[in-house]
Amino acid sequence: MKQPTGPVTVKHRAVSSLLLLVPAVAVLVTRMLLGAQAPKVVATHWSGLDYPDGFSSFGPFYGVCLGIAAAGALLGLAGMGAKRPTAQLLMLFLGGLAAWTSGTMFIGCVLPTVLAGDPAQAQLGAWILVLIAGSLLGLVPAWISGVYQQANRGMKQERDERIAQGQGRKLPQALPVAQQPLQRSVNAPVWLWVLSAGLLVFTVVMFFVLDGSAENGGVLGLLTGPVLLLFALALLLGVCRITVRVDEKGLLVTSGILGFTMRRIPLGQIQSVNSEWITPGQWGGWGWRFFPGGSAIVFRAMDGLVVHTTGDKRFAVTMEDSEAVRDQLLARMHQAEPRD
Repeated sequence: MKQPTGPVTVKHRAVSSLLLLVPAVAVLVTRMLLGAQAPKVVATHWSGLDYPDGFSSFGPFYGVCLGIAAAGALLGLAGMGAKRPTAQLLMLFLGGLAAWTSGTMFIGCVLPTVLAGDPAQAQLGAWILVLIAGSLLGLVPAWISGVYQQANRGMKQERDERIAQGQGRKLPQALPVAQQPLQRSVNAPVWLWVLSAGLLVFTVVMFFVLDGSAENGGVLGLLTGPVLLLFALALLLGVCRITVRVDEKGLLVTSGILGFTMRRIPLGQIQSVNSEWITPGQWGGWGWRFFPGGSAIVFRAMDGLVVHTTGDKRFAVTMEDSEAVRDQLLARMHQAEPRD
């Protein structure tokens, strides 16, 4: 079975296009606002956060940054229409990264120079956050476009079909609906329990350490720290043990300790459901994660349940026996389909 070579549908095309064009526009607007105040020499390199040790002429530096930002935008826009998913992903990734890195490089070098008055006195300081944010924003067009997710899902489906064909078996089909709702409990790794216990001890210590400080900072000052810690502790404990439930309403994930709802997906909103290998890097890290286009509860790299909804959202949860949960969801979805 050959891997599909047709283009992947690009989601959020308008937003992705806008994000690709913003850096070049920002460079142009910054140059226009500077006008005659544009410095002749710009600090462009710092070995630390203090004073610079590398400089460039403003004209060539402006031209290079604007050219790379514009080229990156054009590369990303062209990538949306590429015929192969790998080409789409690569062009969006490189285009967004080039555009945003060059755009924020221009702003992060020129503005400190202008504010200092003397290029040799321009301090990097907090401007390094602008440079870091620019590199991260460069990844957003490739992510929100859904190209990576769709291409990865398509390749996995193709791989599963080839493996099933080679082993002479069919892919899992929906099982008969159980008489009772299917429910599974998932425990977090030991390190998360240890972190919660440590935070609990720290919160208790905070109450004693801050005892008596109400005379100086008032009751609000006394309680602010512990209250924030208690809130963080509640979130940690809420994730340490979760419950995954499938019934006639759909999928429900709740905290096994505090009982609050973490994710509810009605049957009518489920577009597809799979059991697949999940890694923290693919879903934004460990724990309860939120990102553009969905959320996930990831404890470690392992098999888990992945649900795609009709609103182009995704949800994943790492758990044992995810195949059983998937099969029950498929069966419930099949049962809920209208009959002729």
